[in-house]
Amino acid sequence: MRGFVYVVHYFSPEGSRRFPEMFREHQQRAARYAGFVALHHLKPMQPIRSDGTFTLLEFADEQLLLKWRASEDHKWVAAQYRTHWTRDPDVLLFTSDQ
Repeated sequence: MRGFVYVVHYFSPEGSRRFPEMFREHQQRAARYAGFVALHHLKPMQPIRSDGTFTLLEFADEQLLLKWRASEDHKWVAAQYRTHWTRDPDVLLFTSDQ
């Protein structure tokens, strides 16, 4: 079953400005791991009640996703984002058999 992590980051203005750079590094580091499928920056198609920045990470299966989340690279990426958060992110883990 595929594994997904949906995250809403809440960044300071500086964090929003730096997000593209941090996102590229996140993508490069995650792509080194077995099972990586994609990392997306999602943009709402309609106005919503959130000032968040939305990302969706996909791995070929949930165990490979969990291996990424336990890695030193994931810790490094999270630390980069964390320095610019105005509050903790909303993180949801999903699986899908499609």
